[in-house]
Amino acid sequence: MAIPALILPLSGATSKVFLAVPVRNAKLGEKDERRGESMEKRCYPSQPLVGVGAVVVREEKLLLVRRGKPPSPGLWSLPGGAQKTGETLPRAVEREVYEECGLIIAAGPPIAVLDSIYTDNRGRVKYHYVLIDFWAEYRGGSLNPADDATAACWVPLPKIADYPLTSGLKELLAEWGLLGGIPVSPPTGVLYRTIGGQSL
Repeated sequence: MAIPALILPLSGATSKVFLAVPVRNAKLGEKDERRGESMEKRCYPSQPLVGVGAVVVREEKLLLVRRGKPPSPGLWSLPGGAQKTGETLPRAVEREVYEECGLIIAAGPPIAVLDSIYTDNRGRVKYHYVLIDFWAEYRGGSLNPADDATAACWVPLPKIADYPLTSGLKELLAEWGLLGGIPVSPPTGVLYRTIGGQSL
């Protein structure tokens, strides 16, 4: 049986390289009869979980949220979260930004695919997400942090580096020209990176 997948081209390769991201069919919270465990389990997962993030720039400011839950609680990140079964990636990122920030956005092109892997002090994988970040356009709404975000704000581009950011985010923002720069359009191509570290 074929496994459905999203095929994304990766930039920075000497030849055409594509990444296939598996699309799960099981619903979050359902029991997987083969394993007898909940698909909602995010800590020590049996397989990577698919998540999305939004890069929303408005009036030379970037939308950031302070994470309320592991991994990386208390650090600032792009708004986003887990994709739901039957939901497209663009719809997932639009929903997550609304849930976390109270804002309406329109998802644009994907600009990054990340393996976010955190291990415990014994070297076991504690969290593993495949994250797809989208360039997105602000369409409306008032900033109102909720759900997994303990705070949300529009950060002036020159001030982003002053915030304690999640692993790898500063480097990604620099590659996209967002650290002190004024982006005029979405970055071209899709970056691939592995981020993470040891989870406390």
